[in-house]
Amino acid sequence: MVIVARHACAEVNIVELTGTGLTPADVAEVAREDAVVTLAPAARTAMARSAAIVARIAASDEPAYGVTTGFGALANTQIPAGRRGELQRALVRSHATGMGPKGNEVLRKHAVRAQEGFDRHRRRHVRRR
Repeated sequence: MVIVARHACAEVNIVELTGTGLTPADVAEVAREDAVVTLAPAARTAMARSAAIVARIAASDEPAYGVTTGFGALANTQIPAGRRGELQRALVRSHATGMGPKGNEVLRKHAVRAQEGFDRHRRRHVRRR
């Protein structure tokens, strides 16, 4: 949902992520128009619950795709507990690329779409505005 906030000097578009209802227009507003992205309080709560579940799974030896195992062809490869954080950082880095004149637009689009999912994000990775 795009919220228009008027400040003393300018009009600023804000896209508030709620966990549901992200539209293509919202993504375009962030990717192309540099809208500010905020998280709704309910979304922060849902994100914390989800992060706790992922942390519990990551601490176990139970196979969980992309958490305790690799991705794709490495889906059946168990990742040692001490390297699971590294796996997650590598995943984020692999998606944090963009090239050419639309590189920044692509990055912003992927970032806002990922945040709407919340399930792989921890509170410390989300900046407050």
